Amino acid sequence: MARTVLPNETIPEGRGVLGPPDVHLLGRMHREREFFNQRVRPAEVEEAALRVPPHLEQELEPEVVSLTQMMAGKTVCDYGCGWGILSSYYAQCGAQVYCFDISEANIALTCRAARINGVAGRLWAQVMAGEWLAYPQEFFDFVIGNAVLHHVDIVRAAAELRRVLKPGGRAIFVEPLGENTLLEWTRRCPLRSAAHQHSPDEHSLRYAEIRQLERFFERVEVRETRLLRMLVRALEEFPFARAAGVSRNWLRRVSVRLGRADEWLLRRCPWLKPLCQYVVVTLEKRETRGAVR
Repeated sequence: MARTVLPNETIPEGRGVLGPPDVHLLGRMHREREFFNQRVRPAEVEEAALRVPPHLEQELEPEVVSLTQMMAGKTVCDYGCGWGILSSYYAQCGAQVYCFDISEANIALTCRAARINGVAGRLWAQVMAGEWLAYPQEFFDFVIGNAVLHHVDIVRAAAELRRVLKPGGRAIFVEPLGENTLLEWTRRCPLRSAAHQHSPDEHSLRYAEIRQLERFFERVEVRETRLLRMLVRALEEFPFARAAGVSRNWLRRVSVRLGRADEWLLRRCPWLKPLCQYVVVTLEKRETRGAVR
């Protein structure tokens, strides 16, 4: 398993289809790195927190589950891997997994998670920025990101995504949707727990930003999700729920039921879609030339 950790004052060397990062982007990268490095001390994270949960598939969006069923023998990128639990899960599904994160602390945890979950031989973790990837051209069959695209410059990231995807490759991102004004206020509310505070530069994706991806990919599909299901996240954050001993298994069962209710409701009331908590964005590369339109 490869691990690349770079000094705090440097930015990972990459290729950059649209050129090297400018001063503004470098500043953003450093702020993101500092924010996530300060959030966790890897040595203090317990082993149980890094194990792949036994029912993880039930918590994933259907688009991601469909890819996991095709991952055996594929080359997969976990884009902005965080603690690397999903990276380990993809490796358990039979993929060769390359994952990266802007934070050295997160990559240290990703490497540890790979060892704990028995997939160190199929997982390579690096410190890297999404706008400045060091991977070869047309390298990945699939790229998957969970709540990470809203941390990066979406145009630069899209150009790099297209470069590293194979023809016919797919990328799936599950991202916070920023069309619900009330929800955006709660996301920025200072009363939220420290574990759910936002970095200075992140912002939930708007439809206008998602449309920019059409410059780079022949297929861009959007599915809004987690309308009623967002109540589960609210319960997880309420102190009284933790004090009452509400179990994760109970929350998972409620989440599955609310997810089914969401599907029914959003089919019949599509005008509710912009109020959803998350959006699933599926990208497909079908050509090898003429990406940017």
